Amino acid sequence: MVGVPIVAAEQYVMRFAWPWALVLLALLPWVWRRRAPDGAHLAALRGASLALAVLALGGMQVVDRGAPLQVVFALDRSDSVGPQQAARAEQFLSEAVRARRAQDRVGLVTFGGEAVAEQAPSEVADLRPSQRPSPHHTDVGAAIRLSASLLAGDGPRRVVVLSDGADHGGEAVEAAREARAAGVQVDVVPLLPPASPEVVVEEVSAPSRVAVGERVPVWVRVRSTAPQDAAVELWVDGVLSDRATVNLKEGRTLVPFAVVASRAGWLDLQARVRAARDGVAENNVGRAVVVVSGPPQVLYAGSGRVADLLQAQGFAVQRVPPYRLPGTSTALAGYGAVVLEDVSALNLSRPQMDALKDYVRDLGGGLVVVGGPHAYGVGGYARTALEEVLPVSMEVQHRVALPSMALVLVLDTSGSMGGVGTETAKVELAKEVARSVVELLGDRDLIGVLQFDQSYRWLVPLVPARERDRIVAQVARLRAGGGTDLLPALRAAYEALRGVEAQVRHVIVLSDGQTDPGDFERWVRRMRADRITLSAVSVGKDADVDFMRALSRWGGGRHYVARDTSVLPQIFVTEALVSARSYLVEERFVPQRQPGELLKGIGPAPALRGYVATTAKPASQVELSSPHRDPVLASWRYGLGRAVAFTSDAVPRWSVEWQSWPELARFWSQVVRWAARQESAALEVRAELRGARLRLRADARDADGGYLDGLRVEARVAGPQSSERLVMRQTAPGWYEAETTVSATGVYTVAVTAWQGSHRVGHSLVPVVLPYPPELEDPQPNPVLLGRVAEAGGGRVLRTPQEALAPPPELRDFKDAWPQLATASLVLFLLELLARRVPVVAGWVAAVAGRPSTATPADVWYAEADRWRARAGPPPDPDAERRARLYVARLKGGE
Repeated sequence: MVGVPIVAAEQYVMRFAWPWALVLLALLPWVWRRRAPDGAHLAALRGASLALAVLALGGMQVVDRGAPLQVVFALDRSDSVGPQQAARAEQFLSEAVRARRAQDRVGLVTFGGEAVAEQAPSEVADLRPSQRPSPHHTDVGAAIRLSASLLAGDGPRRVVVLSDGADHGGEAVEAAREARAAGVQVDVVPLLPPASPEVVVEEVSAPSRVAVGERVPVWVRVRSTAPQDAAVELWVDGVLSDRATVNLKEGRTLVPFAVVASRAGWLDLQARVRAARDGVAENNVGRAVVVVSGPPQVLYAGSGRVADLLQAQGFAVQRVPPYRLPGTSTALAGYGAVVLEDVSALNLSRPQMDALKDYVRDLGGGLVVVGGPHAYGVGGYARTALEEVLPVSMEVQHRVALPSMALVLVLDTSGSMGGVGTETAKVELAKEVARSVVELLGDRDLIGVLQFDQSYRWLVPLVPARERDRIVAQVARLRAGGGTDLLPALRAAYEALRGVEAQVRHVIVLSDGQTDPGDFERWVRRMRADRITLSAVSVGKDADVDFMRALSRWGGGRHYVARDTSVLPQIFVTEALVSARSYLVEERFVPQRQPGELLKGIGPAPALRGYVATTAKPASQVELSSPHRDPVLASWRYGLGRAVAFTSDAVPRWSVEWQSWPELARFWSQVVRWAARQESAALEVRAELRGARLRLRADARDADGGYLDGLRVEARVAGPQSSERLVMRQTAPGWYEAETTVSATGVYTVAVTAWQGSHRVGHSLVPVVLPYPPELEDPQPNPVLLGRVAEAGGGRVLRTPQEALAPPPELRDFKDAWPQLATASLVLFLLELLARRVPVVAGWVAAVAGRPSTATPADVWYAEADRWRARAGPPPDPDAERRARLYVARLKGGE
């Protein structure tokens, strides 16, 4: 209830909810004038009753100095708060809670770049922090706003900020003013570390874009809190390029370097400072990325001829083995295209394949995959990110009849297949393997699952794969335990498959090979003689690889080593597909040609002698195909980028006649140039990073310099750990903006695309670097900011925990007083009525009022006699009244 004070002073003791009722106090003089000559005390009673009634009617409230105090502690949990400061803050909270009054309520908010309410104000308090929200930067203003929002009601409310004063939100003082305006006091507790020297690389400055061969000036800005000598190193693309010994002065020092941009793409510049006296080591590194324009930069993984042909056509080609391909799209962003030649997916990790997909879809990169006996379906592309990004799928649909299949999975569930420490149990991966294979097989195929340890048992006998739900439910019952005896399980699988009529009968063994001895070679060769093949998968770092390889050799199958157990499902899917379907088509044919951009201006293609069978996706463009109508050269747009699939090879196995084709180099050059990322001059993008806030601005203009308005502009920010899509809004003619927050350190790639309807009018890619958490940019505390926050919030800088929960001296919480006033008014009114009727009571009232009574005993007697006088009609004896008065007069005379 909001009232009006009765005085204008800053500190008032009462207020009224309905002050207009106080007008009735004007009746008090009238009541006093109407009093009897000798009845002043009774008039006082009536006046007091009326005054109390008017105050009650006005809804009077008075100060309650025993009201509960609400306090929310906002605790800084960012990286700039060291372990000693954090321990001190937790001790402060503990002592403050012990010092609180029983009626006080306390809560807790922890904050970094974000604020999280860990406990709302409560009388039962446990203020032990458990979260560190976005610890790489700090937003004190957000913490104050959230803390203030938790404080409800009209009572005394307070926010206590425990922080070192490092703030990147920039709104701490404004948030404190807002809290004060809402009646919330803001106090601060500085968490100040011991003073120590500090060296920080504030910035690495270089031109944003240069040309190949250009000299690039680099300036490293270093700040030191004390004069000292330091070594400053410049690393270019991970290689030490230059080193300088400098004398750092107190304040900022500029250290110049220069490098030559030797290749197109992105030039990664990193500065490192080594100083003897320094506090925080993480902020001794600065970083910048320079975009170098020139011939298209291509990243090549494989062992064929395509890299040589591209270099002959002027491409800058960087060769890496497949396992060295980057695992993030940001690391790929500096390349115009990526070429994989006869690369198996089993040689790539899942993050590497996901990075290729994101690179094409989100950053507009190009991907060209060249076939061979280890690529596409036979290379395990099925159900991977590679299959998703390519214009072909691994499902075989050529005119060769697909064989029916009977497959038995023999899974090791012995004790050695359990997990060790944090390692995922191998038996759990075996379950995932079985589920993946079951989902892959056709409804008419047969599958059985046989588990073994010291003995074997059929978990799922040979049944049609269409019973997937039942099979998966049975597989989920797998448990690890017991010894290992593989041979009886192999004999059981052999007996089951021998009586089955299927064109392909295959056994896949998953084990670490640590089994009891037996005559394995004889039994496996016997299976092979009966046209039952066997493949083996060695799992675990302790696997007997030699034994498992021998099993697959005797069984006429393939052997896989799954040292990284996460690839097991992919291995089994690949093995099931290879066993069930004829992927490799090896026959001489002349590719059939359809119109398209890839072959524009190129003459007829020579004959090929084989390819890997795939199926073109509906949105793809097939420009070369086989007589079976399988795609040989297909392309499509995937997201912002492009992907090309060539399902034959580029070496003399299948493309023997292509080696002497005069247009071979032009063919590969044209394919890669079409796929490579195309940036447009119509869109100029600027990215500004302040603290953890990334601000993007795009300037869109046509060829004549006119503004492009009404565009749909989207930005994709890809970082070291995640990516985010932003919609940029137009704020001025041809000007579009967006903002976001970044947290992880490293290089971010910002891809901005502008659309006019369905037509893409511009695309641009810019790098952004966060070398270390913004918290560490200035690790020194900022007590000045904390003082300003306390001043703006009407609070103070606290020194002891007891001050945090001390009631303010000007405590002004109010409670209703009108019920008591109304009761007192009624009591006085009834007392006044009684005093008028009972003289004894009137005497008592007069005595209490401090006024002696003028009535004598005779007056009392006379008054008592007068009460019995007839109220109406003539008296029965006319002389009775006269005689009574004479009697009374005689009594008075005898006193």
